[in-house]
Amino acid sequence: MRHRFGSMVVVAAVMGLSGAAWAQPCPCGGPPGGPGMGRGDGAGGPGFGAGPGAMAQCLLDSRDLNLSADQRKTIESILDTARDEGRKFRDEARDLKDQFLKTFSDPKVSADQVRDMARAMRKHHEDLADHRLEVLLKVRAVLTPEQLKKVPDAMDECRPGPGRRHRWGR
Repeated sequence: MRHRFGSMVVVAAVMGLSGAAWAQPCPCGGPPGGPGMGRGDGAGGPGFGAGPGAMAQCLLDSRDLNLSADQRKTIESILDTARDEGRKFRDEARDLKDQFLKTFSDPKVSADQVRDMARAMRKHHEDLADHRLEVLLKVRAVLTPEQLKKVPDAMDECRPGPGRRHRWGR
């Protein structure tokens, strides 16, 4: 009886901690749902604060960069494509999360199978981060060397004032 009670306490603690982790807001400013699992327009991402979409939007909105009409059009096209691809990543992430929860909660499943599922989620998260970096690099390729030097100032323009949310996570 004591062993069974101890096991129940451990399971409750793990479930509570994992539930707390899943309930945390996405570091990209999105809703809860685990790492890389946020919903929205695909703007968030690890290591990118509010994500490449937010960064590119800051660059589009910047007066300092003096983007040409062609540059604006190209960046907007890059972001439109990235949003479509981001939807695919979100759908896959949602499916992986559901699979993980089913795997985790199945008493017949071994710890190694749960670890494998967690590895698949991490791999997906890394793939998403790589995708987001590629989006930023495509946007970067549109800018001139002079404009690239002005990017830090353009990003500072996006910092929120008191009481406003960050548009770019710096």
